Amino acid sequence: MKRVIFFFAIFFLAGSVGAQELRNIYNKIDKKLIFDRSYLNIHSFPITLKAEDISILTNVPRTDEREPFTFRLSETVTYQIVFLKETIEFDSVTLLYVKEIVDRSASETESIFGSTTGGPQIDTNVVLRFKDLSEMYFDPDKKKYYDFLFNKVVLQLEAGEEPGSLLTIDIDEQVSKSGGITSTDNKDFINFARVNGIHRFPKDPVSASKQTGRRRQQQAEVVASEYQVDASFSKASFFHRSMDFGFSSISAEMGFGTPVLNVLPWQSMSMNLGIRSLVSISGDVNNIMDAFIIDAKLLGRMRLNTSGFASYLPFLFTDKPRLNVGPGIMVDIAGSRAYGLPFFNLYLSTGSNDFSNPFTTFGKSDSADAYFTTKQWEMSMSFYWNNSEQMTVRFRMDVGIGNYDVYKINYYRGMNQKLVYNQIQPVISTYVTFVPKGNEFFGSKFRIFDNVLGIEFWMKVFELAPSHLFRFETTYISPPLFRSVHPWETGEGSSLVQVRYRYGF
Repeated sequence: MKRVIFFFAIFFLAGSVGAQELRNIYNKIDKKLIFDRSYLNIHSFPITLKAEDISILTNVPRTDEREPFTFRLSETVTYQIVFLKETIEFDSVTLLYVKEIVDRSASETESIFGSTTGGPQIDTNVVLRFKDLSEMYFDPDKKKYYDFLFNKVVLQLEAGEEPGSLLTIDIDEQVSKSGGITSTDNKDFINFARVNGIHRFPKDPVSASKQTGRRRQQQAEVVASEYQVDASFSKASFFHRSMDFGFSSISAEMGFGTPVLNVLPWQSMSMNLGIRSLVSISGDVNNIMDAFIIDAKLLGRMRLNTSGFASYLPFLFTDKPRLNVGPGIMVDIAGSRAYGLPFFNLYLSTGSNDFSNPFTTFGKSDSADAYFTTKQWEMSMSFYWNNSEQMTVRFRMDVGIGNYDVYKINYYRGMNQKLVYNQIQPVISTYVTFVPKGNEFFGSKFRIFDNVLGIEFWMKVFELAPSHLFRFETTYISPPLFRSVHPWETGEGSSLVQVRYRYGF
């Protein structure tokens, strides 16, 4: 007798556990179907009911001890059947759930305060869940309800009607605004270069308005100006359409600065001339959003004696230069991310060790001292993010290392040289750009290297149609922080004020 009771208890418990597990599975399926909008093959049809249909759809049984549901005819009530289309895995249409949509706007009431409503205008409820429809399908006594709804869907499909897709992406605006977003392609990199750089980046292709059947939309490039010019008191660039070769584009550049050194343009006593090339590995430089791209410059640096008038230029506020920059070549490369790595930057400048003709010296003429730099390099990685999907405030941070050398030359009875500085230092730069509604308005840069803080600001002054843009720009380089002043440094803060003109961007 005990053995019989034991086996009966096991059978009863197994049945209870199995029923509970099945109930949990149904609940998970219902929640997944209702809240997940990432399925590609789930569609829906609104159904139109007639008076004779209500006689069939009355007291439709439901599971979990819920009251039977009766469909109703009303101008404010519609029903929507959500289903899975026929595929290789599913040999027929599969009903998933049924929604009731009630328009409450007709229930407005008048009071002494005017028109009022009792809540939301539209109410949506799931009246038949996946579990309800599954029970109908497998129960011969309830199969008629499932068949009726099934036939409604099949008839609309056979008539060639296109069902609505439930595929959506729900974006939490508050999360996007508070946490910020970063693009997964080259969008942030390109946006930054277009607004802050001096060279041309091709405009984004735009989708044509026409689309036939299920063919993808055709793309046409935005018509750009025949040439682009960016010019200020410190540097300039030029591009013409004839310099676009499809897989690459070339533009010319001229400048008076040295990027790694903590000196202003015209203080480095040099002039740079060369070319910049934008190369796309995909072979199409006009469609670079997803391609691996390299933005490279090759410049030649020649010496230019500005020591006598640099401190007198009306837009330059600084003391007489103290560091001689030797002639040489400059290579500046920026590239998009590869293999999931951050964006990278590399700058290298090297020149000759000809110290025979300094532009600025210290001490007596027969035993003067001079300071020269011949090599500078910097390598860093860039990180981009935005305050929201509208990209109104855009951020960039560069983290890396840099180096430059300094030789002290004594000209007493010949020329004696000594390397007095050659240290690798960390470099951190932060950029903030304000672009409300896609209109570039304000930008800033903060850079710390070799205990010197560099600050740059620019602001759009006005814009003239069709492509003329004027900016006000200022640059400030602080005296050394938390260390003594090197002999080749001015020791005081330096600043530059200039107007920047852009055409065709």
